[in-house]
Amino acid sequence: MKTKVLSLLLFLFFPFIILGQSKKSPKNLSKAVAYLNRTTSDSLKNAIKSWGKDSIRAATYAWERELDIVYRWTKKYNATSRVKRYLNKRGIFYHQTEVILIAFKDYLNHGSFHEKAILQSYQAIELRWKHEDAHRYTIDTLRGIHIPADLDECYRQLDQLLADSTRIKFKAMPEREFTSRVHFGLGRWLRNHWQLWGGSRLSQYFNDLDVTHADDMSGIILVSYHRYLNQQDIKLEEQLKNSVNFWKKYERIEKENLEKNKLIFQEFQIGDTLEFRYNHGFSTKRQEEKWMDDHCIAQGVLLKKDSTTLKLKVKVIQSCDKKGIIYFNNEDHLIYNKKTKTSSPPRKTKKKYLKERKSKWFEIEDWYPK
Repeated sequence: MKTKVLSLLLFLFFPFIILGQSKKSPKNLSKAVAYLNRTTSDSLKNAIKSWGKDSIRAATYAWERELDIVYRWTKKYNATSRVKRYLNKRGIFYHQTEVILIAFKDYLNHGSFHEKAILQSYQAIELRWKHEDAHRYTIDTLRGIHIPADLDECYRQLDQLLADSTRIKFKAMPEREFTSRVHFGLGRWLRNHWQLWGGSRLSQYFNDLDVTHADDMSGIILVSYHRYLNQQDIKLEEQLKNSVNFWKKYERIEKENLEKNKLIFQEFQIGDTLEFRYNHGFSTKRQEEKWMDDHCIAQGVLLKKDSTTLKLKVKVIQSCDKKGIIYFNNEDHLIYNKKTKTSSPPRKTKKKYLKERKSKWFEIEDWYPK
């Protein structure tokens, strides 16, 4: 009987065990190549064999769907990727996709790959990038891309970048249609390759014009380029004013929200019984079901108020679950790594619970006033 039960359990859970294992990223470069060799189609293997080192990133675009697993391994915010951590430790932060695919290409062509040589090649590039970063606001070339110094040079660069047929098509479009269509295509290329996010002499040019957001910079470039193609006045002062007004409006909304929060804060009175909002999730499924069915809603009593931080000290008097309520959950948090200059989710999910008769300081949005 025990054997049958065990067999049944293995039958039921074996697919999930395999699925869980398949989600684990390889722990090093050799394991990554071995995995790709097992799972990659023959057509993609044949394509990879001919890819050049300088063109490999561009070559991947036609195979994005089949190479999705590699993108996930090397994704900027993937803190759980073992192969990503493996390459980070070896000084490869920006070229992880290229390193994996070059190693795979060499394996396909020669039956093996020279890891040390591949790493050294890209370590040299990363070192050059590091030196570039120290002067990125003044030099004219970053990451092998010429960086325009001003709008006039942007036009010249775009004229060279775009085919004649593309420029003719863009010119014929209404301005609003053009900017909306290219914001996530050409616009993203400008933001990334002209280093409008990371900083460059072009971003400094816009900073000097009081434009500080990369989306605004690329927007002004695109609008101005469309008007340049149509031999119209680019009305730069008007565009700059619109950008400044947008952020003034944003700051005004932020200030208004703060004033609203101050008014809401006044509604909370010491000794009041408050209802919990469950902003950080539910302790258990049972707690969620109770809340959904209105059978039990977590409550607390207000002990203190801090008018400077707009925080409330609340004692939990009803949690609707033995585990208590969740007052902290880092699932949606991002942690900045100074070494890699990237933000990523925490390696471990952390939740903090507060049980009945315990108290702590909360944000006002965690509770409903009565």
